[in-house]
Amino acid sequence: SAELLPELCRYYEVDVIAAQDEVTSACIAGNCAVRDVSWFRCNADRYDRVLYHFGNSVFHEHMFALLEEIPGTVVLHDFF
Repeated sequence: SAELLPELCRYYEVDVIAAQDEVTSACIAGNCAVRDVSWFRCNADRYDRVLYHFGNSVFHEHMFALLEEIPGTVVLHDFF
């Protein structure tokens, strides 16, 4: 996602939905709004496109339920 995000920001206004208290990426801080999952659930209809980026990690577990609730495109990494 670190390589994909700057390219997406060239063409889209990007919000990052994070299930963590703090996001320290300089790329995100300089180019994106950071929102939490509950905000996203309440405001998903504001988006034209949703992109999920996840792989084999417990940190991404919450996204499976989100994907069923709020459809979008999936980018997988570290999968088998």
